Parts: sequence; C-alpha cells; structure tokens
Amino acid sequence: AIEMTPDQKGIFLIVFGMLVFSIQDALIKDLSNTASLLQIFVIRGFIGLIFLSIFLKLSKLPISVKSKHPLIAVIRGLLFPISFLSFYLAIASMPIAEASALFFVSPLFMTILSRFILKNKVGIHRIFAIAVGFVGILLIIKPEFNNFNWIMILPIFCAFCYSLSMILTILTKEADSAYEQTTHVYIGSILVGLA
Repeated sequence: AIEMTPDQKGIFLIVFGMLVFSIQDALIKDLSNTASLLQIFVIRGFIGLIFLSIFLKLSKLPISVKSKHPLIAVIRGLLFPISFLSFYLAIASMPIAEASALFFVSPLFMTILSRFILKNKVGIHRIFAIAVGFVGILLIIKPEFNNFNWIMILPIFCAFCYSLSMILTILTKEADSAYEQTTHVYIGSILVGLA
C-alpha cells in the first residue's frame, strides 16, 4: 500500500470531493428541468444523513448533533445550504462551466476571511493572487450596467457563504468533530429546503 503524508491525503480528498461535486452538479442541472430545486435539496440532505449514519454505525462511532459552539453550528448549518441553494439556482439558469468558474472566487474570500476571523497572516504574494483572481472574475462577468446578468451574482454569493462556513469549521474543529459538523450541514439543508 502507498503511504501518504497528511498533506497528500488532504489533496487527494479535495480532488475526490471536487469530482463528486462535479457529478452532483451535472445531475442537479439535469434534474432541475423536471423537479423542484428545493425538493432536490431536501432529498440531498436526507441521503447525506443516511450515508453518514451508516458510515458512523459501521465505524462504531457515535452519531451526534451536539456542539460546543451552538451559535456557530447554527450559522454554519444555515450558510452551507444557503450557499449551495444559490449555486443550484445558478446552474439551473446558466452553463455549469461559467457558474463553477465564478464559484472559484471562494479562495479569495477564504484568504480575506481567514485574516479577519482566524487572524492568519496574509503576505504580499497572496494579496497579489487575490488581485489577479478578482480581475479574472471581472473578465468572466464582463460587467455592463445596461445588460448585467444578475444570475452571475449567485455563484459569487455561494462562494462567500461557503468560504465563511469553511472558516467557521476551522474555528471550531477542535471542539466539534468533522462528523458533528457534517450532521449540522445536512440538518440545515433539510430545514432550509423545507422552509
């Protein structure tokens, strides 16, 4: 078996997660022609909870919804579904490639938010990367005030909410397990979809 360092394992999991998200996005775009996005959202939350519960049961890990930071858990539990609902609304109305490109502004938001919330240092190289990324986003949006497509704001709003929820996840990772945090997100998805 190939032994991976924690960084290599993290990279592998991110790439695998992005593959799964890409397949999910394509399925949701296809389903959005015949089903309500909110129905898809609620079903996604239930399926996620079922798979997570099965995994925890097989791994003999506790199924828990508790949090040592309940307010942050509620905020994070709402941010994820609101962000992805924005993205699903966007991909129902625009090409997936364009929506995904706009969503990739999230590292810019994460860098900025990590500076203010996590107090991380942001060097000149990252500031330059943020500026270049922002110019890239402007090139995709091509803002024209007389013919602006407001749907393009949705993936950017998604990126902001997603980035904030990820920063809050990092902030509370020592207190709440990854499984508890994931459970909060699925419950939030179901509640937002039902509401």
